[in-house]
Amino acid sequence: MRIKVSNEQAIRTALTDTIVRDLTPKDKAYTVCDYDCLYLVVHPSGVKSWVYRPRDGRGKKTLGRYPAMKLKDARRVRDELAEKHQRGEDEGVTVRELAFEWMKMKVLGTCTPGTIRLTQQRLDTYLLPKFGDRIMSEVTPVELLALCRQIEAQGKIETAHRVKNLWGQIARYGIAAGGKCDRDVSQDLAGAMRPLRSEHHASIQDKKLLGALLRSMADNITPRLNRLLMFQAYTFVRPTEARCARWEEIDLTERLWRIPSERMKMKRPHLVPLSYQAMAILEAARPQENGLIFPSPETGGEMSDMTPVMALRRACTKAKLPPMVPHGWRSTASTLLNEYQWPADAIERQLAHVPGGVRAVYNYAQYLDTRRVMLQWWADFLDALRDGTPEPERPGA
Repeated sequence: MRIKVSNEQAIRTALTDTIVRDLTPKDKAYTVCDYDCLYLVVHPSGVKSWVYRPRDGRGKKTLGRYPAMKLKDARRVRDELAEKHQRGEDEGVTVRELAFEWMKMKVLGTCTPGTIRLTQQRLDTYLLPKFGDRIMSEVTPVELLALCRQIEAQGKIETAHRVKNLWGQIARYGIAAGGKCDRDVSQDLAGAMRPLRSEHHASIQDKKLLGALLRSMADNITPRLNRLLMFQAYTFVRPTEARCARWEEIDLTERLWRIPSERMKMKRPHLVPLSYQAMAILEAARPQENGLIFPSPETGGEMSDMTPVMALRRACTKAKLPPMVPHGWRSTASTLLNEYQWPADAIERQLAHVPGGVRAVYNYAQYLDTRRVMLQWWADFLDALRDGTPEPERPGA
């Protein structure tokens, strides 16, 4: 994040080698000013960094660290940059500036709130602290790889790949947006990083184990969280779609849930028929002022994606069952519904897996009547597994 310079934080006086050497770290980073836009940032870790910050706010750049870069060297580099800046020959856009522009143009107002939050988190945690004040075109493949390997060393293999891909998205935007970036150095990392293993979402397909899980959920999860997990189990939508469901999307008369395109992964609206069990869950939920059906019990806002994950993990642990994650309901439903020979096209449409073609894209009500019957049977089937009662017969079987 950009360090704000206030009257209390900045010492506005010409520096000397003795002053610079004797500056000690504090609880928060603070800035001392030399003159003519040259600053020294003293971090809590004790690191001292030279920063050139023009008065018009453009072209800010980190020059180097003290004592590797002495005061006289920092002033010399500052003077060179100031001359270029005055002639309009700035060296280029910083990583922070380009990332901000990319977020504004390509992410905000386009992606879901969860995606926006994760993207900003990866920027703030990894890319900006390391490269934020660097000129975008100056960062080398070796430097980006070093950052990714630091993340890999923490066991975060997938995160390392996502950070690399995030850099690539920003760089490619910069290339297209008037040459603000020379090239995408993330492409040079191909084959240099640890491979990302493709793992399926943990799920349970065995009917006996599934019944035990449903009973454990009822016994070991709070009623509010169990309602959310059962609502997802009955509808087998994606976890984010269930967790962030809103009352305005529900048609109680038609027993239909209309999920708008902006909340769907594929950016296409989705219709979900609601079984009587799903309707009962909605009746038990209390409408919130913010419109959420399943708000966070702590904040009242959107529930964290990890809250239902941990709840389902607890239910599995208590019942000594294999692991299951909320996304696993989709695999469970797909496997068992196909096993009971429900129409494959209806199953895929309920999963919001839409084939290509204009008709398929716009006809989001495909197989709605069949799906309504199928989801009611599925809810009855899950209840039977939980309660140990006979399985319902499949209509038309």
